[in-house]
Amino acid sequence: MDTSARELRLADGTVLGYDALVAATGVRARALPGVEGIEGVHLLRTLEDALALKESLASAPRLVIVGGGFIGAEAAAVSRGSGCAVTLITDQHVPLSDAVGAEIGAMLTEIHRDHGVDVVADAMVEGVRSDGGRVTGVRLVDGRTVDAEAVVIGIGTLPNVEWLEGTGLFIGNGVECDGTLHAGLGVWAAGDVAAFPDPASGERIRIEHRTNAGEQGMAVARNILAGAREAEPFSSVPYVWSDQYDLKIQIYGRSRGADRIHVVDGSLADRKFTALCARDGHVTAAIGSTWSARCAACVRWSPTAPNGRPPWPRAPQPLDEHPTTLGVVVTTTESTETPRFPLTRGCPFAPPEKAVEYRAEGAPRRVQIWNGAQPWLITRHDQIREVLSATDRFGADVTNPGFPNTSDAQPYVEGELFFRKDGQEHLPFRRILNGDFTAKRSEALRPRMIELTDRLIDDLEQGPRPVDLIEKFALALPTVVICEVLGVPPEDSPRVHEASKKTVQLSIPKEEKLAGMQDMHDVLEKHAERKRAEPDDGLLSRLVNTHVDERGDFDFEYAVRLGMLVIGAGHETTANMIGLGILALMREPEKRDILLSDPDKYAPTAVEEMMRYWSMVQTEPRRVCLQDTEVGGVLIRAGEGIICNLPAANRDPEVFDTPEVLDITRVQRQHIGFGFGVHQCLGQNLSRVEMQVAWPRLFQRLPGLRLAVDESELHFHDDALTYGLEELPVTW
Repeated sequence: MDTSARELRLADGTVLGYDALVAATGVRARALPGVEGIEGVHLLRTLEDALALKESLASAPRLVIVGGGFIGAEAAAVSRGSGCAVTLITDQHVPLSDAVGAEIGAMLTEIHRDHGVDVVADAMVEGVRSDGGRVTGVRLVDGRTVDAEAVVIGIGTLPNVEWLEGTGLFIGNGVECDGTLHAGLGVWAAGDVAAFPDPASGERIRIEHRTNAGEQGMAVARNILAGAREAEPFSSVPYVWSDQYDLKIQIYGRSRGADRIHVVDGSLADRKFTALCARDGHVTAAIGSTWSARCAACVRWSPTAPNGRPPWPRAPQPLDEHPTTLGVVVTTTESTETPRFPLTRGCPFAPPEKAVEYRAEGAPRRVQIWNGAQPWLITRHDQIREVLSATDRFGADVTNPGFPNTSDAQPYVEGELFFRKDGQEHLPFRRILNGDFTAKRSEALRPRMIELTDRLIDDLEQGPRPVDLIEKFALALPTVVICEVLGVPPEDSPRVHEASKKTVQLSIPKEEKLAGMQDMHDVLEKHAERKRAEPDDGLLSRLVNTHVDERGDFDFEYAVRLGMLVIGAGHETTANMIGLGILALMREPEKRDILLSDPDKYAPTAVEEMMRYWSMVQTEPRRVCLQDTEVGGVLIRAGEGIICNLPAANRDPEVFDTPEVLDITRVQRQHIGFGFGVHQCLGQNLSRVEMQVAWPRLFQRLPGLRLAVDESELHFHDDALTYGLEELPVTW
């Protein structure tokens, strides 16, 4: 498959073009080594496999079944019904215990023994024995042998993904896709082969059952037709059943991994029961045998609970009082939906209420992001500093399967860039750029920034009123400054700005984001080539001539992408802060007067306070846990995503006095508005100087500056990586 050309080549040479491709190639049965071609050895996956086994059982052979899962247990039940002598060999201490727990597994084992099955537990099979090309038995690793005239192997499956290798898709235990079942590059996945994030736990899972395959097929079809922007995360209660003798076992939810089973109706001794499964103190599934009318009536679909896992009851309770998760509700009590992230703000001048609520509770809480994954949201100042400083336990690599990406485009757009890496993939490249963003070098640009600011204000004074101060001032200044740092001429700065805007809007589809990145790439590539012939003091020239051509630190393409990184990080964030700061100073004129009374003294403290007060980086930083770690009393497991909420942390009352008050004379510098640790904002010194220049200069020259609309008419970027104003109509 060629994902760039969107073409699929068949074995006969036929080439099929596609707009969207659904990978539904399923799985194949896993075999023991050396069994190929031996008569009497059976795998069970296809209709042909089943018919071959049926024919083999007609003569009632001595049958050995390797594997104690559902396939092995069902094959044993059917074979005993056909009169075969059956031996079931499993490496588990109790067959099926990984799926239904040790207690229910022991009950099922007893049923098999009651029907004459010889169950051999805690045994590993080394291989099969044969004579003249026909199976005669199996060998165990402890040296024992078990005679057989037929062997059924039921030891799991392997996803059929080899045809997707080298396509740029993430292939692990299946086709790794997001919560909408989109794997990227126009490819979707459904059924047994789809590895998707479980909406309740955030773990990446595959579900091998036909009910799931049918539901995912319909979900993929809906999402393809709806388009990327309207695609909805796949959410379903997994449902499986198993017929063994006269017993039907049915499971709603995720029973695997349960650490506690609680029978809430009937009894295991009677072999008629309803049980709840729990993991880490939270209900995850319901299991029933010969499914009682009572259990069938109380299991229904419902949204998941606030953290995806309602608490396990502390003591036995009636069936209708048990809270559950994963949509399995054995209760009449309402369950609360896990909040979607980004969280909404009730007041544009305050952090989201949910984030403040979670901070007061003190522990990380789960939220649901665009693809259905449920990473942990951390809101306390001390906990965020802990996560951002512990690079050995929390990683920044956006290509890690557990990383809570901002969109499906992020791994492709940013996956190779150093600031999304850790350790030696990060620090050496950061050092290359550090010199251009030191406090000293940024301060040296102050006279030029003053000149550019005055020029923009001149244009404002000569233009019509009211005017959008975001477009004409807040965006214009940092765009020109960062282009000058790079060495990109002013005439290309509007094109750079438009391309950059597309990369920070969370609601924009991946295709539009990639188009914006490509446009920015084209601009920088053109100027990088020119720098080779006409070198200058700009950063882009040094990247190409020194680090590519002279030292060979990286290739030309990487130099261009570093330039794109500098633009993305260096102008949109500063522009938003300039706009928000202007609004704050217009709303509170007494603060503006303090600033203007002594700009040299108060501009630096005003910048730090505005960064704390607004915390415009509202959906970052993000990390993935690399090893099981406790944060705030909650165990975050390896592979789980983390989002740090800076707006809540920067108003933590345990760190800041009167945190809800904007105090531009505040001398506390503990804010983490620029991040924390080795990944903190590279361009923060440049940004500081820009804000220190912009605010006092603007109000000095336009003392009557005021809003041209009612404050209620202002619109904020709630769906962007950085918080800010869409526009700021002013007059004077």
